[in-house]
Amino acid sequence: MKRYAVALALVLGTLPLAADQFRNLGFEEANTNTSTLYPQSGGLFPYLAGFGPVADLLPGWQLSYGTSSQSQMSFNSDSWPFASSAGILESSFRILGFPITGNYALELSIAPSPRGEPISISQTGLIPPDAQFLTWTQSLSSVDLTASVNGTDLTFAGGDRLRNPYFDVSQFAGQEVSLSILYNYRGVLGASVVIDKIEFMTIPEPTFWQLSGFGSAGTLLSYGLSRWRRLRSR
Repeated sequence: MKRYAVALALVLGTLPLAADQFRNLGFEEANTNTSTLYPQSGGLFPYLAGFGPVADLLPGWQLSYGTSSQSQMSFNSDSWPFASSAGILESSFRILGFPITGNYALELSIAPSPRGEPISISQTGLIPPDAQFLTWTQSLSSVDLTASVNGTDLTFAGGDRLRNPYFDVSQFAGQEVSLSILYNYRGVLGASVVIDKIEFMTIPEPTFWQLSGFGSAGTLLSYGLSRWRRLRSR
């Protein structure tokens, strides 16, 4: 009996582990229990603000300023324009001119040069097998957010570049990958953006086609060809 148990353990040990799904794409898993927060009375209403561990405020993600990994981030607060910063915002924190989906969103702020550093968030996970696009919603910014998979920049596929961009991930569908989203800016004024509701999608929402104009036909053709190649290879 012991021999069979050992053999079974060896077989199971050779099987590949199932890849984890991407998590916390809408930043709703933020946990403030380990954060240091203080009551604030500025603005239209009182709120709590402070700092806490990235592991609790941004579960699943790694946060970097330039090439330096960060262990702390802000909550309802930032140090901009004195240094690059990232923070979780509550939907009731302030009037952003940006509709936060759910309770939380992520704000990225880059200080003016030379103090400002690029900010990136990254995570390793499984892209759904039928995914064709990566998308998110964001506040208006003078600087584009960009995305990469395994170090390869994703191609902008359509949508509103400054509010709701779509990127082609069809070649990575069904694979475990490292996803990075980068906010990079060098200038005298600094820049800030709020990002929320990161999603992998098969068919874009109707606004994608409306905002993409003539480019939508090419994207649709690309989608169809990609789908045909995937089905043919099975």
